[in-house]
Amino acid sequence: MTDDPGVDPPAGRRQLPYGLITASVLAVAILAIALFVATSSDDGDDTAGPTTSLGGSTNSLVQPDLTGDVVPDMVLDTFDGGSAALSDYVGQPMVVNFFASWCTPCIKEMPDFEAVHQELGDAVTFVGINSTDRLEDGQRIAEQSGVTYDLLADTNGDLLAELGGVGMPVTLLVDENGVIVETRTGGLTAEKLTTLLSDELGVS
Repeated sequence: MTDDPGVDPPAGRRQLPYGLITASVLAVAILAIALFVATSSDDGDDTAGPTTSLGGSTNSLVQPDLTGDVVPDMVLDTFDGGSAALSDYVGQPMVVNFFASWCTPCIKEMPDFEAVHQELGDAVTFVGINSTDRLEDGQRIAEQSGVTYDLLADTNGDLLAELGGVGMPVTLLVDENGVIVETRTGGLTAEKLTTLLSDELGVS
């Protein structure tokens, strides 16, 4: 027996309005997408801190892996009025750290780099490169953080660009032959830097 189209169905058989069904389906779809995005954003190296982009904002882009590349021989001005290139330091393991006065993670990690530098002494050469920054601002941050290792000025960001830099801080570990063995983005603690030096360069 068919239902009379002019009579409402019993309460137990009443159908949900079409608009409510559509809204429910859309809500479930949006929730699924949100969960997917949140899960995807957790991928990657969770040991490094955030980077700061060249415009000064937080940046999740990753510095290209430079493992196996030889350090460039681009000559830069030094903070003490001279000039030097990274290739001048070849012959000893090296830590190269790019920083800027507008990069909060850079400023935070610099005292840790200085602590490791003091601990290891002449076993490793530390070189800081102030990039895409005014020289006077870089000098001010260096003084405030207390770093004593060699500092070079990459004022226009030319060296950082040659290395494919997308943000800072960027830290390179370089062996005694001038070959890059590790590239790290984001802030590093003294403990993490010490572990990397031991694992990648055999320095302890």
